[in-house]
Amino acid sequence: MTDSLIIRPAVVADELAIARLWSYLMAELVRLDARQPRPTPGAERVYAARVVSTLDDPDTRVLIAESSGHVCGFILGAQIGQSDLFQPIHTGFIADLYVESGARRSGMGRALVEALRTWFVERGIERIALNVDSANTAGIAFWAAQGAHNSQIKMQIELDSSRGAP
Repeated sequence: MTDSLIIRPAVVADELAIARLWSYLMAELVRLDARQPRPTPGAERVYAARVVSTLDDPDTRVLIAESSGHVCGFILGAQIGQSDLFQPIHTGFIADLYVESGARRSGMGRALVEALRTWFVERGIERIALNVDSANTAGIAFWAAQGAHNSQIKMQIELDSSRGAP
């Protein structure tokens, strides 16, 4: 890990950096799996504005990884609600994590996850949920190294709308 690494809460001034990083994340996901939905033009700005609008939300945490003054990673997590049909398990959700390719394997992603994990523990969270694309073998290995395990398999069926309804 670089000596100059700083993990800190996001601020409004990080909006452009978050937009940039999210656009890289989306491009990477589409490269891994062509079935991924493609963002619309300008979606990165909409995403970043939405993320910045949550900075005062006590149930959401956005952290920035900065190295030598350059924002090169972020993580977005939130406490998620529980159904009243089940006994409560206080759960957090990691919505997004991205580290620029040149900063990977430096411990930056692990540091972002650890900082968010600390925030979750302070809030009484008992479990962290997250999604990782099945084609993202590096991501799967990263999350396994953080202690994540398979708990469900999410599947989808591609429909051919040209065939019409059965």
